[in-house]
Amino acid sequence: MALVDILRRIEDDVDAETAHELAVASQRADSLLADAREHAHARSAQIVDSARRVAETDAATLAAGARLATRDEALVAKRALVEDALERVSVAIESLPADRYACFLGEEIAANARSGDTVTLAQADAALLDDVKCVVATRAPAVELTWASEPAPLERGALVVGQRTRFELTPRSVVAERRGELEVEIAAALFGQEQ
Repeated sequence: MALVDILRRIEDDVDAETAHELAVASQRADSLLADAREHAHARSAQIVDSARRVAETDAATLAAGARLATRDEALVAKRALVEDALERVSVAIESLPADRYACFLGEEIAANARSGDTVTLAQADAALLDDVKCVVATRAPAVELTWASEPAPLERGALVVGQRTRFELTPRSVVAERRGELEVEIAAALFGQEQ
């Protein structure tokens, strides 16, 4: 065998080995590329799924926040309506006809004053003194009170002073004292079962 044949054979072997190595490398590259595509698709699906879950959570959080904000605004509006109604109750009491207002004031004095207390009416209510005394005498005949002639430092109502007590009986103070029960009644009237 001649040197040319040996060289050709070596060259053929190298070519065959190179072709084989190229085929193996190509198969390996195709396999790696397929694995990379599969991994990329799986990772892409994970990212999309994760982003969808985050978006759903964010949307649920925003919706819950909006519901809470709406509820809070509704509660503030309802509270304002109840406060307005309580103010109107005080004004309505003050606006009662004289005989009914005298009855209101006399009943409050009879329910709260004790024997020995001094009662002073506001200047605006001084003309009702006899009517108020009559109601107190009817409602609490055993309670002996002193009725002051000078006006109480109040816009409306009565000031009751005892040895250890001093309190105002005004339309606003009576409404404030009964605020809890009045709020329930007002809310039921305004909002029904919706409260």
